[in-house]
Amino acid sequence: MIRPLALAALLVLAGCGDPAPPPAANATQSETKAAAAPLGDVVRIRLETDAGPILLALDHRRAPVTTENFVAYVDQHRFDGTTFYRAARQAGDPRHGFVQGGIRHTALDEAGGRNADNQGFAAFGRVEQGMDAVRRILAAPTVPNAGRGGMRGQMIAEPVRIVAARRAD
Repeated sequence: MIRPLALAALLVLAGCGDPAPPPAANATQSETKAAAAPLGDVVRIRLETDAGPILLALDHRRAPVTTENFVAYVDQHRFDGTTFYRAARQAGDPRHGFVQGGIRHTALDEAGGRNADNQGFAAFGRVEQGMDAVRRILAAPTVPNAGRGGMRGQMIAEPVRIVAARRAD
């Protein structure tokens, strides 16, 4: 069961605004079978990052379209080699906030961290393991004058690489 997120940091992976990509020509046979398998109520995704592993539990039952789109990106390796590039720390308590990474889009970036209709990000899962890695990313040094609007001063000086994102189930 997915519980409300009540942790020190929220993880945001961008890229959910585009339609799901077509199957990759270089997908392995096991990846093709995994992509064809029906998704359960909870889908686990393992992120291998330069800050350490992070295990996500996505709520397919409550957010089927967003979860299926995200899993399609994972199956197509679209997050591989991208980065966590933003650490938005809460004023007065820098241990709280959120980190943002993945596929960057100009409209998302210029909106100061909100999607194109200015409604913010949808929460459709939680960090099941690896909050230590998320906290390291949140604490990463940022560039004071980098970013625009609400993102100013939140861009990570040395973005943290997402080496790979794969289904963990």
